[in-house]
Amino acid sequence: MPKKLINWECWDEYNLESEMYDEILAELEEDSLEDLPEEQLILMSKIPKLVTTPMGMFQLHDKMSPLTQFDCWTAHTNFSLTKSISKQIEKVAGVELFSIQSRYRFFIGIGKMFSFPQVRKEIETVLNVRSPILTSLEDIEDEEETETAIEVLKEVLNKDKHWAIYVSPDGIIDYISTNANDDEKFLGTVIKYEFMLAEHGGSLHQNEQENRKS
Repeated sequence: MPKKLINWECWDEYNLESEMYDEILAELEEDSLEDLPEEQLILMSKIPKLVTTPMGMFQLHDKMSPLTQFDCWTAHTNFSLTKSISKQIEKVAGVELFSIQSRYRFFIGIGKMFSFPQVRKEIETVLNVRSPILTSLEDIEDEEETETAIEVLKEVLNKDKHWAIYVSPDGIIDYISTNANDDEKFLGTVIKYEFMLAEHGGSLHQNEQENRKS
């Protein structure tokens, strides 16, 4: 019998809005991304965004959205989620929302006074499962660790001619690099990072200019 595993997927406004922005850029890929009017970016930022969540449909920035009220995650497992397992998860301190999505997938909303690493470890201990080694940097818990991760990432990316790193206010790190001067995917992603920086804050790091914070 294979070892029981669990993998975690973050649900937050930054990730959802980033995906929506990617879709907009994909539709504009035939245009020059460098010449995208500033007014159009401002307009896109004001368009109401209705999103589907495991708990229903909400405006992206609605204060009553579960994405705003809780730290939301989907867990993917390789074992069946029985009634007994559901009861164990619901009893874990910090779990305020809980919903079974399928035989191998569940959704949780973590209360603001609890941390995801703390709740995740408790769930994995209770269920006697483990998650793969986290490489997405989502388990970083403080600013010092985030800065260390950024410096390590810079060393890796410096082999490429152009690179950019965006760090959200929550410490989630996203990055892209290329050796091509006219890489449209790279240019589009940098525009997305600049948009997210203006809308949500965080910091933007690039090898060709001063780092920026908002």
